[in-house]
Order: sequence, then structure tokens, then C-alpha cells
Amino acid sequence: DWAFWIFAENLKGIRPQYIRQDLFRYRIRANSMHQSLLSNQEYSLASVRILHPTLYPVELLLAAHDKLLNANELVRTKVDEKLAKHPSHATPHLMRGLLSEAQGSHLADGHEHGYYWEDALSYYRQAAALCPHHDWQPRWRIGLLLQRMERFQESNRTFADLFRHFSGLDEAYKTLNQITVAVGD
Repeated sequence: DWAFWIFAENLKGIRPQYIRQDLFRYRIRANSMHQSLLSNQEYSLASVRILHPTLYPVELLLAAHDKLLNANELVRTKVDEKLAKHPSHATPHLMRGLLSEAQGSHLADGHEHGYYWEDALSYYRQAAALCPHHDWQPRWRIGLLLQRMERFQESNRTFADLFRHFSGLDEAYKTLNQITVAVGD
């Protein structure tokens, strides 16, 4: 519902209104979609933020990335379903990249689940090719993953380009590095 109303307002100028009246009764069952959404609400909110990057500050978007990096099996299944249904949309590729990055490892190391950082990089690059120019998220993930893969020149070029085109990302990157250094100490 959140995504629908955001799109409706942004694309058509339709503004939601709150009606202070019970207009229907909603039956709640243990395994209903509503209960599933409630139990995974944090992932739903993360998805909405990732889907609408211009509406949220950088810090909330990066927190949404972190949430998907730690997603459960149900979320992974839903992302795969979205990707199969909407292969020409950037967001499912970005989300699949986050899931692959979290489960992966360096290509030379191998991994029991069969995921590799190269797979995540491929999903991020596809997302970057499909996303609107104002969405910096896939390129940010590419830069971070290239660092993890020790491909520093490519990473530096990616971040330099991002910092030129998107104000505030350089500060977010500095903060991220300060946190990383503090955790590593």
C-alpha cells in the first residue's frame, strides 16, 4: 500500500486522504498476507525506501541496504519472485545483488551456497543500467563491493563519479569508513 500511494502521488498527483470511519471489516488469519507483512514489516519498509530513494535521506537508504543484507529466507524468495516478474526494473536487481553479496564470497574462495560476489556485482550493474539517473544506490553498492573484492582502482573511479554527481554521498562514505575503522579496532 505504501508503494502504491507514493507512486500515485508522484506520477498522477493523487493525494491519499485519511477517512475516520470504518468502511469495511478485515478478517485476520494466522497465515494471511497481512500477518506475513506485519512479521516482515521492517523488510517491507526497507523495500519501499530502496524503491523511492529521493524521498529518504542517505542514512535511511543505507540502513535499508543493511536490512536486506541480513534478510530471511521468505524475503529472499519474494525478491526472486519480483525479479522473475519484473526483469526490466532496477530495484529487484539491486535487492538480489544485496542478497547475493550477503551470501557470497570471493570467486577464488568458493561458497557452499553457490553465490559469489561476481554474481552480486552483475546484479548491481544490471540495476545501474536500468535505474533512473537520480538513483545512486546500485553504483554505491558496486563501489563497496569492488572494495571488498580488492579492485580498488575501479572502486575509486565509481565513488569519484558518485561524489561528483550526488551531494552528501561523500559524507556518508566518510562516516561509513569511520564506523568500519572503529569496529575493526
